[in-house]
Amino acid sequence: MIEVRGEEDGLEVLISGNEAEILDGGEDHVLAECKLFDLAQEQAQPFPDGLDLQIQSEDGFGTYFFHEAHLSGPRTEWS
Repeated sequence: MIEVRGEEDGLEVLISGNEAEILDGGEDHVLAECKLFDLAQEQAQPFPDGLDLQIQSEDGFGTYFFHEAHLSGPRTEWS
């Protein structure tokens, strides 16, 4: 499960219970980074509101063309 927890000054992003690196955060968004491997056990589910996830792949996602991808969730306030 991918989760965003906390408030603006104490945000954390958890992927399968492991903390992802936060690159930027604000009132209505957070930008976090992870490796493709970190998402390997994730099941399809709604993406957290306001999360932009930057995903790194050493082998270019099997193509050697692209080494970074971004996933984004809808923009609403967190409770």
